[in-house]
Amino acid sequence: MNEHHPEHTTSPDTGLTDTALRAFEKGRQLGRDEMAFARAEIAQAGANLRVAAVCLGIALATAIALLAALSQTLVYALQAAGLAPVWAALITTVLLMLLGGLLALRAFVLLRRAAATPQTIITKISADLQNLKESLK
Repeated sequence: MNEHHPEHTTSPDTGLTDTALRAFEKGRQLGRDEMAFARAEIAQAGANLRVAAVCLGIALATAIALLAALSQTLVYALQAAGLAPVWAALITTVLLMLLGGLLALRAFVLLRRAAATPQTIITKISADLQNLKESLK
């Protein structure tokens, strides 16, 4: 019995189609694998950020306690140097206000710079897209 079944014939076009389908499927699988890898990286980064935030919170609480102890030590040292308690406390307060003001100013400058970064990126991407449009004309 020598029956002819069209689904069992292999023409050059069928082989090429099968190859293209396998390549397409491999590309899809590669895309899925890349997405899974990206999700895992993002999850790991999120976990790292959570740990970093907890550590930063603990460090901040410790720094506040340390600053309180340091300011009290400065008040005692100024009193031991012969200043009245009110003047020692006032000098310590002014020094802490200056330190806080300088740090706030520095933070403001850094935040301003960081806020400008997205606009810079958008401008660069727009320029790249414009160059691509011009090169395709």
